[in-house]
Amino acid sequence: MSCGQPAPDETQELPAAVAPAATCVRCSLPPGIVVRTTSYCWEHFHDHFTFAYRKGIDGARTRSRSGRPQDVLNGAKRGTKRSKVMLAFSGGASSRVLLDLLQKNSFTRPDDPSLSNPRFKPPPTFESLEILYVDESGVPGFGPDRTEEVRALVAETPFPFRSIKLESIFTPSTTTFSTSYSTPSLLTSTSTSTPLDPLTSLLSFLSPSTHSPTSLASLHSSLLHSLLRREALSSGCEILLTGETANRVAIQTIAGMAEGRGFSMGEEVGCEWEASEEEGGGLLVARPLSSILLKEVTYYARIRELESLTMRRPETGVEPKKAGIEALVQDFVNGLEANFPSTVSTIIRTAQKLGMRSADERERKVEGIRCPLCGLPAQLGAEDWRKAITISTLSDLKSAAPSSSSTPSLPAPAAAADLPSPEAALAPLLCYSCLLIMQGTLPPPRGAPTPDEEEKVVVLPPYVEEMARRRRRIAEEEEGVVGRRTVSGVEGVRREVEGYLLDE
Repeated sequence: MSCGQPAPDETQELPAAVAPAATCVRCSLPPGIVVRTTSYCWEHFHDHFTFAYRKGIDGARTRSRSGRPQDVLNGAKRGTKRSKVMLAFSGGASSRVLLDLLQKNSFTRPDDPSLSNPRFKPPPTFESLEILYVDESGVPGFGPDRTEEVRALVAETPFPFRSIKLESIFTPSTTTFSTSYSTPSLLTSTSTSTPLDPLTSLLSFLSPSTHSPTSLASLHSSLLHSLLRREALSSGCEILLTGETANRVAIQTIAGMAEGRGFSMGEEVGCEWEASEEEGGGLLVARPLSSILLKEVTYYARIRELESLTMRRPETGVEPKKAGIEALVQDFVNGLEANFPSTVSTIIRTAQKLGMRSADERERKVEGIRCPLCGLPAQLGAEDWRKAITISTLSDLKSAAPSSSSTPSLPAPAAAADLPSPEAALAPLLCYSCLLIMQGTLPPPRGAPTPDEEEKVVVLPPYVEEMARRRRRIAEEEEGVVGRRTVSGVEGVRREVEGYLLDE
């Protein structure tokens, strides 16, 4: 036996899969769907599905009744205030089902016979709901604009509908904030020249010749979620609802870990988290379907006859295949789920144990350190850590060579007060994952000018500059902190404790 593998005579067969029951788990009717080896008829599946939705939206409902973000975790007594809600609607099956559940359970329910008496009609959970659709046709590979098709899907609902283009994340701005990929520290500059067209800026930022497919998908996701949060705050909404299912959350968990997002993974996959993006305000981002499988969502949509859109390439008419790490993780998780129905639920339960950095910040009543690019919690010293574990240039290789006169050690994380001005460098402000993306650009093609001959300059969204300035303000407020000191290396530790050592 080698490498921990069992000998052939020790190999055990996998347990046989449990066959689903021939009748519904709650009645004697024939089953209509099997969920994790549990059989349901339509009526009891509807009850099971609705209960899972209500449990998933409970945090947003508590926030809406109390009006205070800390009550989501502390469970304070509910008040009478109700919040304005924005639904991020993509036109897919998940967002269409979430809209139907909101209309039936969180607002009026005209089809419920028990509400025939107005005296027993419960008040709506939220004050109002706005539907927002982001047109991503400006991104290469996303096909034509389908705004009118999405508008037709929600035409029969009583909620207002609004659409916005993804490239609008680059407007409005009177200045141009850019960075240079040719410098390791990502030097930035601000100019008052005429800003570029928003679509041109978007295509330059998401250039396939500069970033890998994995990096492009991550940058695209950062732009999309930043735009959704900005629009929700500008519309006066206190809650943003998105339609990620359990399958999607499980894929994001593993893919995020592979991309270096372990520090902020709780916010990326959690049911609800507080995204403070402006002074004196906050936004609760909730995922009510995060505990519901995509199979359940698809079945519910088919039974309810809910129409949805499917992204298809105009030239082939088939659904496009994702690229990068997320595509590999999606195939991996879906393949396991087909043979082991508890795969997704196990990943979800594990992800829920990670905790959230934003929750710790609220309890300590401090403003958290957030990445200017993705807006998620960022850990200080990400650039120093990357320099310690990677080699980018020949000089780094020479400096990393072992020396007999010194003991190599990892550099200590930079203090907040040591962060440079956002006009000087962007790299020390980014989280580890975004730092890998921005510093890991693709080399120029053979025969093209080298970075020394042609500087790679890209225009950044205006919100990056705003969040970078906020990071600088937080650093300046912490300059008066007493007692902050970092020690690294054997000799540094020896000098630190030599006054406490006893002479022999």
